[in-house]
Amino acid sequence: EIDVEFRIQADVFLVGLPSSGKSSLLHHLTRAPVEGKDYPFATRSPVLGVHPYDDYKQINFCELPSIFEGSTDGRGLGTDFLRHLARAKLIVYMIDATLKFSPTALEGLSTLQKIVYEHEDAYRQIPSVVVVNKIDLGHDLGKIQEELQSSGQIYFLISVKTGEGVESLMKFIHERIESEGHV
Repeated sequence: EIDVEFRIQADVFLVGLPSSGKSSLLHHLTRAPVEGKDYPFATRSPVLGVHPYDDYKQINFCELPSIFEGSTDGRGLGTDFLRHLARAKLIVYMIDATLKFSPTALEGLSTLQKIVYEHEDAYRQIPSVVVVNKIDLGHDLGKIQEELQSSGQIYFLISVKTGEGVESLMKFIHERIESEGHV
């Protein structure tokens, strides 16, 4: 008897709270055939996209279904799909500036990291960045920035809808992936 487990090979994984804009960002960066929806848990399984740049270079992205506080109890779509992070070169933790699914940005980040690290402690070794999306709708961006600065985590404030901050995020991702020696 043989058990075979498939793990997606991608460079960058988008992991986030419900309605944080993972699908919209994936589509914006890769033109993957996925659209952001106005309701949580629209993504039911991992979605892949390829971001080409320069001459023949590319970065493979994978959006994972949303996780939240109840995911470890089997609510939502659970956490089984987190096994795919084993091959990640970078994890992008996504939160939305409206804080619909967490009281604060820092609590949202803590929830995401807690779930990911409980799934597999080795994932702590994978470099990560925090992306706060929907800054065009956010209420107190100063407070969000303060919280994230105090955490010491690298973060970007973006709006996929307006494009604000996305270029800076991609520059960071390009540099990070190229420094890993895989493009």
